[in-house]
Amino acid sequence: MKKSFFLTLLMAFVLMAKASSPDPGRANGTHWSFQTNYEHNLTVTGVIYLDGVSLQNNPRAANLEIGAFCGNECRGSYLPDLVSLPFFNGYAYQMQVYSNQASGEQIVFRVYDHESESELDVTCTSGIQFTANAQYGNLRNPYELHFLNNFDVSATVTPTGSGSVTGTGSYSYGSTCILTAIPSVGYHFVNWTKNGVFVSSETEISFEVFEDVTYQANFEINVYGITVMANPTQGGSVSGAGTYSHGSTCTLTATAATGYNFVNWTLNGNVVSTNSTYNFTVTGAGDYVANFTLKTYNITASANPSTGGTVSGAGSYTHGSSCTLTATANTGYTFSNWTKNGTVVSTSSSYSFTVTGSGSYVAHFTLNSYNINISAQPAQAGAVSGGGTYYHGSTCELSATPNEGYLFVNWTENGTQVSNNANYSFTVTGNRNLVANFALAYHWSVDYSQFPFNMSVTGVIIIDGIEQTTNMLEIGAFCGEDCRGREKLAYVPSVNRYIAYLTIYGNEGDVNSFRLYDHALGEESSKSCLETITFSANGTVGSLTAPFTFHFGDIQSTDFIAGWNWYSTYIDQEDINGLEILQYSLGTNGIAIKSQNDGYTDYYDDYDIWYGSLESVRNETFYMVNTNAPCHVDMVGIVADPVDHPITLNASGWTWIGYPVSYEMGIDEAFSNILPIESDMLKAQLGYAEFYEGYGWYGTLETIAPGGGLMYLSHNANPITFTYPTGTRSSKPSKSFSDESKHWEPNLYAYPNNMTVTAIVEMDDKELESDQYELAAFVNGECRGSVRLHYVEPIDRYVAFLTIAGEEASALEFGLYDAISGNEYYSAENRISFDADAIVGKLKDPFKIAFRGYTGIEGLESQLHVYPNPVSTNQPISVGVLAESCQPVQVEIVNVLGSVIWNETLTSFPCSIQSPSSSGIYMVRFSTEDGGTYCYKLIVK
Repeated sequence: MKKSFFLTLLMAFVLMAKASSPDPGRANGTHWSFQTNYEHNLTVTGVIYLDGVSLQNNPRAANLEIGAFCGNECRGSYLPDLVSLPFFNGYAYQMQVYSNQASGEQIVFRVYDHESESELDVTCTSGIQFTANAQYGNLRNPYELHFLNNFDVSATVTPTGSGSVTGTGSYSYGSTCILTAIPSVGYHFVNWTKNGVFVSSETEISFEVFEDVTYQANFEINVYGITVMANPTQGGSVSGAGTYSHGSTCTLTATAATGYNFVNWTLNGNVVSTNSTYNFTVTGAGDYVANFTLKTYNITASANPSTGGTVSGAGSYTHGSSCTLTATANTGYTFSNWTKNGTVVSTSSSYSFTVTGSGSYVAHFTLNSYNINISAQPAQAGAVSGGGTYYHGSTCELSATPNEGYLFVNWTENGTQVSNNANYSFTVTGNRNLVANFALAYHWSVDYSQFPFNMSVTGVIIIDGIEQTTNMLEIGAFCGEDCRGREKLAYVPSVNRYIAYLTIYGNEGDVNSFRLYDHALGEESSKSCLETITFSANGTVGSLTAPFTFHFGDIQSTDFIAGWNWYSTYIDQEDINGLEILQYSLGTNGIAIKSQNDGYTDYYDDYDIWYGSLESVRNETFYMVNTNAPCHVDMVGIVADPVDHPITLNASGWTWIGYPVSYEMGIDEAFSNILPIESDMLKAQLGYAEFYEGYGWYGTLETIAPGGGLMYLSHNANPITFTYPTGTRSSKPSKSFSDESKHWEPNLYAYPNNMTVTAIVEMDDKELESDQYELAAFVNGECRGSVRLHYVEPIDRYVAFLTIAGEEASALEFGLYDAISGNEYYSAENRISFDADAIVGKLKDPFKIAFRGYTGIEGLESQLHVYPNPVSTNQPISVGVLAESCQPVQVEIVNVLGSVIWNETLTSFPCSIQSPSSSGIYMVRFSTEDGGTYCYKLIVK
């Protein structure tokens, strides 16, 4: 509905509630009617604004009626009065608005034009909320009630059906309208026009509404480009490309070239048709491809004979392509040629040709033949047969017959045995040169005429834990180097075993050892026999059902000295009783064998028995063996594989560990399978080494020798399991610090235990820096350990790595020897006690042993004397200076702690004093007034 006539209309109204007798409105002439019988009312006095312009002074306002509504119910209406007052001039209204609710109802206003007799299409923007007895405005300050005109916005689409428009409808004055053009499928938007005038080419336009208005959205139909091509380009020709409107029909045609076949039409790689003529409705641009393929031919290939070899290369090939056929001969065959339809086309196993048609090709192979050459060694020892020419895969049967006095050993090829049977059959796969080896019937000979008696032994032979089953082994009995009997193993069906019926000749009480000769190898075995047999005239050992067992294997020879020996074995203990061997070898010289965790056993000479909780010997640990005389032990068996003997180190403590390795190894190599941590220690009976982060292992122990025992101190909080590496030999020299020439010679074997002291040495408050000095530890005058100072490069100091032997807690005293001057010093200020496995000092924090420079007796015998020396406790001794002296001499007796226990200034010599009441090593110190000081060692028993 058009609203333009109202844009210039000025209107004012006064809606006023009269306090004494409110006018309910003009009952006559109002468009809307309303009830006044409500409980509450309010008054409104004011003017109206339309589209932001006041209508207070327009005469036409007299024709405009304002109605107050709650929903669709009129609650009051009024036509304006013309008011002329000093403070107000124009049309004003008074109106009461009624409600049964004291507050809360929303009141809106509408306008009726009595001139046109119609309600205006306007929107009120200033409604009120009903509140009983409220007064909105007065003539001095009238209430403003605003209205906005509503306008129609419409749009058309050209051409019809090409699209649609959104956003049309009724809009209030000055509001914003957004029109959007949406093209139909196959169309695209062109522009907006208004009254034929271009407005915008954007699909969306936005504008403010001040009037009724109509826009036109213009669209055009889509046009698409269709392209075509042949793949490959030489495969054929194509037609039908061009420009097409949406929805029109396109016809594409593909014509194959000579030698090609049409395959299909594709669009973006997707097949759209397999017909050479393709019709479709155009809905978009597209690049169409006509695909062609060359004609193909079948090439077949076969082998003749089928067992002769394999062929490859057959298949489908395009016209003009290259085919390569390959023939590979099977073992025992040789390729001959390729044929096609019986005609030779190539003699090369790899045949290439250009394909112009199908074909069947045959690869021909021939069976190989070989020469088998045979001979006897030595030639006079026997005869051989069966050699000659054989086809591949055939069976060759060789036979070897020994001459008298010889026996067949084996067949060999290039020095390697291939059979130990005289009749040797095999499948021929190539040329061979085989030798039948013969040997004299026996390797050893016996002079039977020297001995009137003999004995018999029925036995079996076990090598490295395996019972032997061959007649190529000859066992010899020896007394010294004199062979007293020999026999070969022979198979005995009744017991299904190889038995040696050995006759031994000799004299009563002769001890026989045993050796092996291997006729298959033609050499004497390096294995040693554990057993010996004492000759007894007409005696018998073993039987067919209970044969004597000869154990041959590797031998570990160990020489024990009198005293304690740390011992471990690298002979695998799985199949032998190592404890029994050890006890037997020690004999009456044995005293005790003890372990860390497996128990101990003692020898009781009164009963000639060993008794204790120790039941076996293991490779993973070592044992302390105490003897009363030197002994020799031979442990015979299989050399252990370290991998089979993992060793577990105790957490945060000492572990006795064995060394199941048959050769010497450096510490770094030996323990390469674990990660030592700071202060881990490894010690043997004669030396030790300690591990320092950043330095490695340092000490007197550099390499590990087979047969000895080791103690490992681990500082790890958890147990660690490791194995020694295999196949690694020491890269360090076998010399250890303990090999050096010493001034003092301690007997480290006299005691089972030891402790370690890592120390630096001072003389008169100055640290010694030379390897000319030797440090020793003493208990009651007995040397328990000594070592030379050694330079340690990482800390740039000379250190003594001292191993001290002992058993019980004892007071230790230190001595120092100067190899250059020959002087001994016993004036160390330090004193410690022996404790088994104790550790005193570390490389990073060495123990300090301080001496005072008192010159020893050497070189001064003409001047000083202390006699007798050694001396018993509380006995008189004579002390003096033999040379004439005109000055007094102070004489002091000093103990190992450096304390003076007796002193006196003497003016005449010699004099008699009493020896100390406690045994030990003391110093007798002579001091003269001119500063001379001399010292003499005193041993008190």
